[in-house]
Amino acid sequence: MNRDEAGVYFGVFDFGDDPSVVTKIMGVKPSRSWIKGEPIPDKHRVVRSHSRWELKSPADSSLTLEDQLHALLPLLENYKTQIHEVSEKFEAGICCYAYYHEDFTP
Repeated sequence: MNRDEAGVYFGVFDFGDDPSVVTKIMGVKPSRSWIKGEPIPDKHRVVRSHSRWELKSPADSSLTLEDQLHALLPLLENYKTQIHEVSEKFEAGICCYAYYHEDFTP
């Protein structure tokens, strides 16, 4: 059975084929990154449709999206100049995701 999961991150998209370009501007290593065309682990013959660099909220993923966002914002405040620069060059923003599985009742 799949586990329910939700999270918040600052993401940078479609920067080409080298995530280190974003890392260099931001001055911090990403929580994870990938490039367009890269195989998706555990997915037979499925590849990434876009490039992504992400910095996840430092809050535990078991917390609410609101709590995760409140933990991410002070972190991003430390990088506001870099975020402005990276946003001028690439698509970027705060992203939320939630995956709920069969037992979930909204």
